[in-house]
Amino acid sequence: MTAQIGESRGGLHGHAGRREGGIRCGILTASDSGARGEREDLAGPAIAEVLERAGWAVDHYVIVADEPDVIARELRDMADFRGLDVVFTTGGTGLSPRDHTPEATYAVIEREVPGIAEAMRREGMKHTPHAMLSRQVAGVRGRCLIINLPGSPRAVRECLDVVMPAIPHAVEVLRGEARECAQLREKTSGAPDERGPPRRFGQRAILSVVSEEQQDQNQEEDERPPRPEREPVGKLVGHTRCLLAMVSCHIVCVTAPGGYVNKKAAKVTASMVMKDQTRRWARYARERPANAEMPTI
Repeated sequence: MTAQIGESRGGLHGHAGRREGGIRCGILTASDSGARGEREDLAGPAIAEVLERAGWAVDHYVIVADEPDVIARELRDMADFRGLDVVFTTGGTGLSPRDHTPEATYAVIEREVPGIAEAMRREGMKHTPHAMLSRQVAGVRGRCLIINLPGSPRAVRECLDVVMPAIPHAVEVLRGEARECAQLREKTSGAPDERGPPRRFGQRAILSVVSEEQQDQNQEEDERPPRPEREPVGKLVGHTRCLLAMVSCHIVCVTAPGGYVNKKAAKVTASMVMKDQTRRWARYARERPANAEMPTI
């Protein structure tokens, strides 16, 4: 069952061509109770209100049952026969057994645009963790962009606030009228991009606004001769501990008068020698000249 409401809002019913200038939109509400007239559709009018406030024409608005074949047929009609630029669907994106809008959309679109659905879910997660359960899909059929929206009027407005800034450029690309992204960014900001070229630090490129004084300072730092490398203190201490470990083993093996081994005295002596030698080597590593060679062990 299909209930067509407000067809030809702001446009021409059944017109197969594309009107020059503004963006022509269609709205499809997937709801069994709404198609039977048992429940008022609130999400569809909410979409129309946001679109018309932005100056976009809503040329077709229809309520259909949650049937994949019916949804797919209406999407093809709006994309192919009516020649709409963007089609928004609402409802049928959850986990209910009767939620078939994503499957119907997949059957219609030729190329998926996953970034749109990802952006809407990311925005929804800011308001409720249930947004991760949404199965929204966005994609392209011919020159028409099809976007699944949630069924809640509040969620619809939140998602439209996120995706609408990107839709005009998407429509221009699909129409073959797209300009360079740099020109579009300059037109949107109202001023040319004054940021300098990306400066590369390791594997990351960072765009930054650098003053002339900062550029001169960076150039002076680049022209400085590299500092001579010094052997890390930790490495010297490691060599010392290896050497002292052998010394301690030798001390343990030394026998006291009478042929008995004084192990306790040997361990204490080895510990004292190790601490003293470690401090000496560390101090020497800090105070030695940069070009001085380390003594051989």
